[in-house]
Amino acid sequence: MRFLIIDDSAADARVLQAMLSQACPEGFDVVHVLSAVEGYDQLQQQEFDCVFLDYRLEESKEWEVLEKIRESENDVPIIAISGFGSERIAVEGLKLGAQDYLVKDSLTAETVHRALTNAIEKVRLARELAKRQQELNDFAHMAAHDLQAPLRRIAQLSEFLKEDLEGQLDQTCATNVELIGTNARRLQALVQSLIEFARYGSLENRRQPVSLDQVRDAALFNLDMQIREAGATIHSEPLPEVVGDETTLTLLFQNLISNAIKFRGDKAPFVRISAKREDHHWQISLADNGIGIKKEYQDKIFTPFRRLHAQREYEGSGIGLATCQKIVERHGGRIKVESEPGNGSTFHFTIPDSPL
Repeated sequence: MRFLIIDDSAADARVLQAMLSQACPEGFDVVHVLSAVEGYDQLQQQEFDCVFLDYRLEESKEWEVLEKIRESENDVPIIAISGFGSERIAVEGLKLGAQDYLVKDSLTAETVHRALTNAIEKVRLARELAKRQQELNDFAHMAAHDLQAPLRRIAQLSEFLKEDLEGQLDQTCATNVELIGTNARRLQALVQSLIEFARYGSLENRRQPVSLDQVRDAALFNLDMQIREAGATIHSEPLPEVVGDETTLTLLFQNLISNAIKFRGDKAPFVRISAKREDHHWQISLADNGIGIKKEYQDKIFTPFRRLHAQREYEGSGIGLATCQKIVERHGGRIKVESEPGNGSTFHFTIPDSPL
């Protein structure tokens, strides 16, 4: 195995190497550097099985380098080590991506071996999970694409059949031909929703400063026809700038606004969009005057394919809100709904200041 020790104390580094000699009797290679910057440079040049990072309470360069390592998508196991037995240091290190935390005065071959084994296993499992998730998403995407062409052809053939036999079919046959096309198009929409669900679940967000005013406007532009046909009114307060992925955030607004318009009662749809600053994040709220949601269903509506109404009442694939939840969680936030039947719904989602 190959280890990188980042510690400005040569004596402490020698103690750690002695512990590693007992913890890894099969042998190992070690590179010792005196500063976090040197350590980061080493990680750019070669691969290591684990990094031991010394952290001093009064300095922050080590944590800055830890952040840089994770931002560079290097998932090497990292164990933070400090001369201070501080819970604050431990929590901070784990938040920034370290797999474990050790106190120098308490180092033993056993604690080093346990931390090393756990750190490497955590990263191995995370890599395996990411691989399986990518394989699943790739399969879903491929299967969905393979279904699109025959469904499109079925819809086209039903239209040709309806045109060629116009006036020759009785009402029952004409209705059945129409149903063939309708269901083919419905399946097309469902397949497209599956593609989007898989894509936005696996998309590595291109995080950058994004104006939510512009995101909202893009969503409204995409929904222009639906808004006009429903006679909907959209009122929005000024929205903040956040760090996120513009494409997925636009889809988030689009799905929530479209939902508000779709599930309307007898009144023309009205949607109010607002923003509220809270501790370390923004809360964005979309309130509507629609049919509302019973309390017992409010924790289930974000489940894929979960429908509360028959297809004939309200069209849709049952994927929209599940996609919204996935997008919000990819940005490190949460989404929830407050609603009463007959009194509309308000969807709240949060976006943290610092992207995860």
